[in-house]
Parts: sequence; structure tokens; C-alpha cells
Amino acid sequence: MDNKKYLELKIDGKIVKYEILYTFKFEENDKTYLVYTDNTYDENNQLNVYAGEYDRSAKMVLKDIQDDNIFNSIQDIIETITNGGDNNAN
Repeated sequence: MDNKKYLELKIDGKIVKYEILYTFKFEENDKTYLVYTDNTYDENNQLNVYAGEYDRSAKMVLKDIQDDNIFNSIQDIIETITNGGDNNAN
């Protein structure tokens, strides 16, 4: 049984399916964020990972992250998770 959760977004007129990796809520702004992937890899063989603000009240709208501090915090969280907790790994 597949326990993975997916997100479908319409991009350039096509429906693209993404795997949801993490969801979390920041207490400082009371907003929920999704971290997701299309399971493709970049030229350095790193998984392409994306993040967005998730607004359930607006019929599951995914918004760009406008706050630089939140964006940087999410990047740190992703790096920590993908590096197995070692935030200094290359």
C-alpha cells in the first residue's frame, strides 16, 4: 500500500503530480508550509525539492513564500533533513 501523499498542480496547462515530503506550521506566523518534490534530480544528482505556503481555507492553494526569514528557515529544515541531521554536510 502506498502511504505517500501527493499534490497536483497545473503548470503551463498541464497537471503535474508532486510527492509531499513534509508539512509543518510555523508558530510565529500561524501558517502551514509544504515541502514537495517531482522526484527528479539536478545536475549534481540532488533531489529537486520545492516549498510553498499552503492555504487550506482557499481550497488548497499553494502560494510562494514571501517572507525571507521563513524561506531561509525552511531551507535550513530541508538541508537538515536531507543531510540526516548534519547541517554542514556537502
